[in-house]
Amino acid sequence: MKRNLLMAAVLCISAATYAQQPLTHTQHGQLRTVINPAASLMSRKGEVSVIGRRQWVGMDGAPTVFWGSGHVGFESFGATAGLNIRHESLAVEKLTEASAFFAKSVRISETEYVGLSLNAGVSYLDGRFSQLDPMDPAFREDVKETDALVGFGVLLYRPERYYVGLSLPRLMLGSLGVASDSRYNFRNLYHLTAGALF
Repeated sequence: MKRNLLMAAVLCISAATYAQQPLTHTQHGQLRTVINPAASLMSRKGEVSVIGRRQWVGMDGAPTVFWGSGHVGFESFGATAGLNIRHESLAVEKLTEASAFFAKSVRISETEYVGLSLNAGVSYLDGRFSQLDPMDPAFREDVKETDALVGFGVLLYRPERYYVGLSLPRLMLGSLGVASDSRYNFRNLYHLTAGALF
């Protein structure tokens, strides 16, 4: 009975989900602030982190992703401010993003805090699709667009013990790569993250 309920839940969830959109990294524990800038409050003194991934090295158009994040802390009033930078490339597409964020924590008990963050930045998409097949009408036009983005994050945490967060780091304000007949669709992605130290 339990197995049937679990399978039904998985089928319902998978029916409403979409495939991975941007290239992502898998080391969220080392670079939490790119997913949820409020996580910077757990390192109030400041921090600089860089992570990258290259696949199929030596092949033209191989996927590459670089993420960078850095922030400074303002311990006197429990806040942080910083930057997130991302660059990814896959075949003829390149996406570059840069955003600044500010995060503030509020103590809700003797050992627990709630952190809130806001971020704003710019995203640039460069798709050189005419290089693929100039004779194919679907690939005649290149895409070069710039768009503004904003985001937010909420984090419940106890320093050195656990954290649970919800964020929307990239709420696109325009229609980057999206037209009425476009084959691209940048959807807003919400992230639920959690971690604990035992």
